[in-house]
Amino acid sequence: MADTRSLLMARIMPITLLLFGCWTLSAAQESLQHVGRKVCAGCHVEQHSAWTGSHHDLSMLEVGDPAVRAPFEGQEVSHGGLLSRFITIDDAPVIEVEDAQGKRTLPVRYFFGVTPCQQLLVEGERGRLQSFPVPWADATAPGGARWYPLFPEEETPPGDPLHWSDILNNWNHMCAECHSTGLVKGYDASSDSFNTT
Repeated sequence: MADTRSLLMARIMPITLLLFGCWTLSAAQESLQHVGRKVCAGCHVEQHSAWTGSHHDLSMLEVGDPAVRAPFEGQEVSHGGLLSRFITIDDAPVIEVEDAQGKRTLPVRYFFGVTPCQQLLVEGERGRLQSFPVPWADATAPGGARWYPLFPEEETPPGDPLHWSDILNNWNHMCAECHSTGLVKGYDASSDSFNTT
């Protein structure tokens, strides 16, 4: 009888400890939150100093950041049925686009990368941020400084999931969760909209 009890305890205890361990780990993870670079820099001065100004630090730039190099001076690029004109309105970068979907003005919200190229995220409908298919190459890039089609060999029509304005180039859906820290996707299925923060 004692051997049966010992055998039963030997089987139950690891399962109990495993379940308790998973529960406490889950509770600890739920209490964790993003604290930002200033908090980290207080304890990790050397690492923060090495990281500051790196490509990783400058990987996602807000409009107005001094590291943004892409000019918006009326340059035009035409490719695959998409005409893009890079201008500013009220000192804010925008892209006037004309394609099969019509003519519209897209506010630029973010720039990705520093050198040799900067890609753009533009504001789409219902809170969507779309990866725009025409990035800026700076003077260090092969071919020199210019706006250029990212996929010069491809012409993807509107309605195709690979079209720049469709789901597979939607940053909120495809990229944000893995490439941003402390992000809340904020998707609402009933309105098919994003409130990403």
